[in-house]
Amino acid sequence: RTLGLTQIVATEDAHYARFEAPGGATLSIEQGAEPTVFFECADLDAEVARLQAAGLVFDQPPTDQPWGWREARLRDPAGNAVCL
Repeated sequence: RTLGLTQIVATEDAHYARFEAPGGATLSIEQGAEPTVFFECADLDAEVARLQAAGLVFDQPPTDQPWGWREARLRDPAGNAVCL
């Protein structure tokens, strides 16, 4: 918050938080077994198809989650978890 971010989501167990920066960009932080970077996509399925065509391999295809988001997961070249 000190950086000028507005917290827009917080879970009761404090394992996930989402912040919005001036201009609308968001940053999500998830505490768990490993850090995860989140990116929002206007059309997740189209973005996954584009990335797969470019050779990226997904650990989880686009999946509707019980918390209301549709997510796909993969790893960056360094092995870090990424969620779209």
